[in-house]
Amino acid sequence: MFHLASLATMFVLVLPSAPGLGSRGQIRDCPAASLSCEKSAKKDSEYICRVDAPQASQDGFKWSVTAGKVMDCPSEATRIIDVGGVDAESVTVTVAVKWKLPGCYSSVSAVLKLR
Repeated sequence: MFHLASLATMFVLVLPSAPGLGSRGQIRDCPAASLSCEKSAKKDSEYICRVDAPQASQDGFKWSVTAGKVMDCPSEATRIIDVGGVDAESVTVTVAVKWKLPGCYSSVSAVLKLR
């Protein structure tokens, strides 16, 4: 039989290892990111996507798409998404963000309507 005090101690011991928690087990407020994408004026098959995450770490962005290609840009926070040849009604763009604050990770997504 467990006592309530035993369960509380087990709970506190588990908390510090969970993401987004401080060294004493407090829940930390992690930053939020936003993602916007717009069709390129230069090419119909390209979209320019920008993530707004001012407190992201230096290597803080991992871009992915459900179809098409993610093309590099000078800024880590901006990518060109090439959907040329994609036979789908939509493509989802996802950016995983690693923040400067230890233990803070998040992701944001945007759906590109192709048809």
